[in-house]
Amino acid sequence: MPEETQRSQESQDVRKKGKGKMLLVLPVLLIALGGGYLLYAKKLASKPQAVEAKKEEKKGIGPILSLEPFLFNLRGGNSKFARVSIGLEVRDEKVLEEAKKMVPALRDRILSFLSSKTGESFLDAGQREEMKVELQAHLKGLFKEESDLKNVYITDIVIQ
Repeated sequence: MPEETQRSQESQDVRKKGKGKMLLVLPVLLIALGGGYLLYAKKLASKPQAVEAKKEEKKGIGPILSLEPFLFNLRGGNSKFARVSIGLEVRDEKVLEEAKKMVPALRDRILSFLSSKTGESFLDAGQREEMKVELQAHLKGLFKEESDLKNVYITDIVIQ
C-alpha cells in the first residue's frame, strides 16, 4: 500500500508540474498568436493603400508652366516688396500649349492676387499653403475645364 500511495503522489506531482508548465506556456502562445494576427491584419489593410499609391505614382506630375518671377509691393503700406516665382501644373501637353497662350492673363490675375497679401502670409507655411489653394481657385476660371489646372507651386520667395 505504501507503494501505491507513493505512486499516486508521484502522478499527482507530475500532473501539477504539467499544469504549471501549461499555465506558463499558454499565455505566451496566446500573445504570439495575437501578435501574428495583428501583423497579418495590418498587412491586409495596407494593400489597398499600396494599390492607390501605385496608381498615383503612374499619374505623376503633369507638365509645368514656369512663369517669370513676379515683383510686387506687399499690402500694408510699409514699402516692402516681394519677388515670387510660380509654376502651374497642368493636366497634359495640350493644356500646357493653351496655357502658354494665356500667360498675360495668368500673370495679371496672379499679380493682383499676390499684391493683396502681406509679408507674413508668405512667411508662414500654413498660410502659404492656403494661399496656393486660393490662387488655384482664382486661376481655374481662365481654363476651359477646372481639371486642367492641377496644382500651383511657389518655387521661390524673396521679401525685402
